[in-house]
Amino acid sequence: MKWIIYSLLLLNIGVAVWHFRMPLLNNTVSDSPRSSSATPQLILLSESEQPAHTLSGASQRCFSLGPFSSEAKSRAAAKQLAKQGIDVEQQKSSERVREGFWVLLSPAESREKARETIKALKEKGEKEFFLVVTGEQLNGISLGVFAKIESAQRRLAQVKKIGFSPIVQTVHLPNTDYWLEWPRANEQQVSDELILRLKKQNQEIGIVEKRCKTN
Repeated sequence: MKWIIYSLLLLNIGVAVWHFRMPLLNNTVSDSPRSSSATPQLILLSESEQPAHTLSGASQRCFSLGPFSSEAKSRAAAKQLAKQGIDVEQQKSSERVREGFWVLLSPAESREKARETIKALKEKGEKEFFLVVTGEQLNGISLGVFAKIESAQRRLAQVKKIGFSPIVQTVHLPNTDYWLEWPRANEQQVSDELILRLKKQNQEIGIVEKRCKTN
């Protein structure tokens, strides 16, 4: 009799355990698609990276107005553009070169000879000079570099007057230009009237389209 009771008890326990595990089994089956979708998927590199040419061309292009020969002229033009709602950024460029005129005393035979000439310059009251210590004009004495030939000739005459024999040499100097830049995608564009007015004030300028600079 006891064996029958024990058998029924074990059977009931087994049924209870089976009912208890059923929801877990059901959840495991039903959740499997969701868990797989939550798993990170492998993506090809070519699919994950946006190629540069898919970006909007307008967002990479800018209008550039210039070159202005001085920062003051550039700022004055920027103020006129601001009145039309054009926010610009000033850019500096040293791509161009300009001609300069170097007034100097020809190189001495030695550093000692050059120092003797410097002493003589000082005795004459001359203060605007320096000793060249490198390059083709080594041991020469620089008397100034000028943007205009007229200024160079005045300096030449001044030093000749006190008894020296300077020369003038043409050199190439970096020329700093100023440009005003704004995005082509800007809805507010510059009027033709303003461009013509700026052109009259700065005859050397023009407007070009190019890739925007990144600061």
